[in-house]
Amino acid sequence: MYTVRELFIDEISKFTPDNNSPYIIDCGAYIGTSILFFKDNYPDAKVLAFEPDNKNLNLLKRNISNWNLKDITIENAAIWISNGHVTFSSDGNMASKITQGENSESNENIKSIRLNNLLNKDVDFLKIDIEGAEYEVIKDCADNLSYVKNLFIEYHGNYDE
Repeated sequence: MYTVRELFIDEISKFTPDNNSPYIIDCGAYIGTSILFFKDNYPDAKVLAFEPDNKNLNLLKRNISNWNLKDITIENAAIWISNGHVTFSSDGNMASKITQGENSESNENIKSIRLNNLLNKDVDFLKIDIEGAEYEVIKDCADNLSYVKNLFIEYHGNYDE
């Protein structure tokens, strides 16, 4: 409910696009609440969404189908600083995250996509909510952030960082 309030009441992801079909990259799409917001406000938007947690991904796909949303590409991958694979803790909730070097029973090896490689054309809105990987990813993208017109980052870090 907190996410619904942030998106639909507080409108934290609202922006003014330059055209009728903005290009949106949603890193950490969870179950699709942000995509519903984007398509409700920008019906002709083209959305590229990333969700690495398989339980969340299944709900995301079902929600997109049930809402009959179009022009959405969903990638089952984690956004990271390299293409390949990362160790990922899959909890089936909003706290699933990359866990490089951490040991846990819920860890699995999943596909990763380097966000910097996607920032080679104009992006009208970039949402980054990747549960602790934000700092490394945004540092890696620094040289290509000029392609991004609007940026939302939900930062997850430690108090001593």
